[in-house]
Amino acid sequence: MRDEAAAIVTGISHHLTPGYAPLNVHLFQWLRFAELLDYAAKAPAVSRAR
Repeated sequence: MRDEAAAIVTGISHHLTPGYAPLNVHLFQWLRFAELLDYAAKAPAVSRAR
């Protein structure tokens, strides 16, 4: 899962145009989602004992 999430971030980043471009607006939303997914995949699992 970790490798796939990192690959998604890299893949989306390759489609961005340098500088501000209206075309990038939709990609930035997906890039942010992919970055959050990558972060969650790398975070250690937390066990909650009750």
